[in-house]
Amino acid sequence: MSRITAPALAALAMLCLLAWPLWTARSQERAPATAFEPLTLEDASLGEFLEGDAPIERLAPLQRAASPQAVAQDELPRPEGLAIDFSEYSTPEQINAFLRELEAEYPHLVEVYVLGTSWHGREILGIRVANEDVPGSPVESRPAMYTDAQHHARELISKETTLYTLWWLISQHGQDDLATYLVDTRAAYFVPSVNVDGNHIVLADNQDWRKSANPTCCDDDEDGAVDEDPPVGYGYGAFNLARYTFTQEWIDQNPDDPFVNGWWRNLQGQPENLGRFRGDPNGDMEPIPAVDADGDGEVWEDPIGGVDTNRNYDWFWEGGDTNIQSGTFHGPEVWSEPQTQAVRDFVESLPHLATGISYHSGIDLILFPWGYSREADLPDAEL
Repeated sequence: MSRITAPALAALAMLCLLAWPLWTARSQERAPATAFEPLTLEDASLGEFLEGDAPIERLAPLQRAASPQAVAQDELPRPEGLAIDFSEYSTPEQINAFLRELEAEYPHLVEVYVLGTSWHGREILGIRVANEDVPGSPVESRPAMYTDAQHHARELISKETTLYTLWWLISQHGQDDLATYLVDTRAAYFVPSVNVDGNHIVLADNQDWRKSANPTCCDDDEDGAVDEDPPVGYGYGAFNLARYTFTQEWIDQNPDDPFVNGWWRNLQGQPENLGRFRGDPNGDMEPIPAVDADGDGEVWEDPIGGVDTNRNYDWFWEGGDTNIQSGTFHGPEVWSEPQTQAVRDFVESLPHLATGISYHSGIDLILFPWGYSREADLPDAEL
């Protein structure tokens, strides 16, 4: 598995590495220049843009937004000798082992909860961080904060953010004034990875995957069977390779970097997809074979699952996407996913819930309730 380095952390929202393209200067006789404008809001829904799920084929591969400067310049403390040390994206097994290790090592600060079981039989765990030994301050009476992450499978960094937040609270208790105050006076509840099956799929076989692994709803190729031809081997660390061909005049003007302002107007034809690979984009590369698992002459046409767990809740569920092949499919019915059921039941059980946040990694944005309408009165406007 690829290690998380500082440059990798800077590209938080990039789940699919687009390697430096191979461009070839060809004569203008090869093909006329094509209209290749950058994406605008009209090209996708507002929700797709807000969650970072708009198509990326027409975005310059080397012109992403600059990463913000890290606030902390010093090395952040890491766990030692535990299942997670934040050097790589964590698997479902590592996450669960880590949470139970914390409970064993810090029994007065940590309690782990089994919230449910996923479609593939994985435990969905929650954890509470609170100092139980404070006299006259029972945990159940304290203001509570709820945090979850990774509703969308490919948003890997969201779960690491949540895991590190709870680790920081635990490890810095008694050392950092803020961490100590919060752990002694508040109760912090976390569900680090809601979509546990999706976490495995993204790391192992399909880094583009967004949804759950619901096998009951999605016969994608409509042949009467489900999940029989999913992508395999395209997990985290693999990459797509594409060739961009520019006019000779444009190459002469921009020999070092053709992806400067106006590049899309000087393409010859559309970018050519060269396939999916493992290895070094600038060195030895191994192609990932596209396997026709069900022998129907097509490859990867019936992926695993699934349902967009972020759209499976009951709040305006009926207005969601009904297309089962869509990345935003809201499910065959409300609460169809064991993941959303687990979150619902856990949150409803929390006493004195004061605030909550659900981490995603599509865009640098904080969304506040309510977001279903631009005109409707806020349900709690009078509170």
